[in-house]
Amino acid sequence: MKFTMKKMAAFLGGAVLSASASAYDNMYVFGDSLSDSGNLTEVFQSPVEVKFTNISPFTGQATIATDALAAGLGLTNNPSKWLLGQNVGTNYAVGGAAAIPSDPNNDTSLPIQIGAHLLSTGGVADANGLYVIVIGGNDLNAAAQIRAQGVFTAPGAERQAARKGSKDRVDAAVDVISNQIQTLIATGATAIAVADAPDISKTPLLRANVNDLYQAAVASGNPQNERRALEYPEKVSSLVDRFNRKLRKSVRNIEAATGIDIIEYSLQDFLDRTIEEGEEAGLNTTTPCVESVPALADCSAFVFSDGFHPSSTVHTQAGQEFLEAVLSQ
Repeated sequence: MKFTMKKMAAFLGGAVLSASASAYDNMYVFGDSLSDSGNLTEVFQSPVEVKFTNISPFTGQATIATDALAAGLGLTNNPSKWLLGQNVGTNYAVGGAAAIPSDPNNDTSLPIQIGAHLLSTGGVADANGLYVIVIGGNDLNAAAQIRAQGVFTAPGAERQAARKGSKDRVDAAVDVISNQIQTLIATGATAIAVADAPDISKTPLLRANVNDLYQAAVASGNPQNERRALEYPEKVSSLVDRFNRKLRKSVRNIEAATGIDIIEYSLQDFLDRTIEEGEEAGLNTTTPCVESVPALADCSAFVFSDGFHPSSTVHTQAGQEFLEAVLSQ
């Protein structure tokens, strides 16, 4: 069941949130940097929790979306530390993770995360828990890199391969997510919430990539390369649309086959609206906070923390909207 918000003013009051706090016993989170509450700390061996929010270089105690979601439900969002072989929390998300691993030797992908959770439970999901999946941005970034190869290729098979390869990468990621949702249901999960992917073409990182592509295209002396470089953001946005469209269709098919009503939340709609309304409100919607102000400064006036991640303020807003999606189910 898809849920989107038109106005932030529609947030539920605290009394309503408290009334629903006992709906679930636990919240289990799987995904990437948008939902990692500290598991990447293990990789960095950092004395503080590593979160991709608003403190340079992306460390600190600032709120992420799943923190806000958990708080509204009266639950915790502590890192499980599964990469250390521990099981001390319910958040298995890892910054940099994807549905499909980019490095088989350092696999923190969605299937591995869910497998680690089920290993700790004897293969049985929590029938009274809420399972949250927030993943796809890194898969889309991988697909976008494949698509970029078509900017400088000659017409014909090579350019078609770049176009097809990027779409295949998107489709494969959705298939993995779909399979993992079905795994959770097959092992006993009854409440699952899935977020789609934000439009990564609107991030500072992708805009910088476009600039690099365009400069290289100009240097090539081929006007057609310049044209394709300028069209690249639109192609990436189309990949995002493809990912989210196929994910929605997959969720519908799973609902029809299992009778489970899956909660859906659109990060794509949220980011699009946040950028549009942020520009009107005077927020910085283009420059990463960590490149604009001294370390540890307040990033509340910025949409993006760094080139690819939202600020803590935006994370909190997304978490509050996600909470409404869960409570409306």
